[in-house]
Amino acid sequence: MHFFTTLFAPFSGPFAPLRTAMAAGFVVAMLAITGCQTVPMKETVTVTTQAPEPQPAREPEPIPEPTPEPPPEPPPALVAPAPVVVLPDFRSDATTPKAYRRDAAEHIYRTYPTRIYKGRLPPLIASVAVFELHIDSLGEVVKVNWVRGPWHRPDIMADIEQLARGAAPYPAPVAMAGVVYTDVWLYDQTGLFQLATLTEGQRSK
Repeated sequence: MHFFTTLFAPFSGPFAPLRTAMAAGFVVAMLAITGCQTVPMKETVTVTTQAPEPQPAREPEPIPEPTPEPPPEPPPALVAPAPVVVLPDFRSDATTPKAYRRDAAEHIYRTYPTRIYKGRLPPLIASVAVFELHIDSLGEVVKVNWVRGPWHRPDIMADIEQLARGAAPYPAPVAMAGVVYTDVWLYDQTGLFQLATLTEGQRSK
């Protein structure tokens, strides 16, 4: 600012002509520079936006109805177990082990008709064995137990046990949940036997 004030102040003194020439030159130079830096104005571009053609209104698509789920299947009906039908030959109405013993002995006789000694037994027999059987409610053998066995004749013990087990199923003790009964096996030298419950006795000679 001080420079311009000094430059354009009234010239006086011995250097007045020189200062006047310098001031004139400076003005000319400034005008030339200003003319060279003139920035042309930007052209205005007009953009015309064409509105889109109206589209025909589309009908809304129908919403599909949900597929109904099938009803749940009903749970299977509980079926009561069928009652066990026991044939007359395979049931016992006995209410005590002693009464059941006769039904079991008759069953063994029917099972092994060719192993039964007919008539009265001889005075001397091979063995007198006391045998206990545990029978369940369906007549199956659960357990066998020797009360008195021919320990000196293991072959006879094995045969009696095999005969007792092989006769199953026994008459079902329908009046009892199960039964444990004892019978005496009279075993002859011939391999035939009788049960004390149904024995015909022994000869004296």
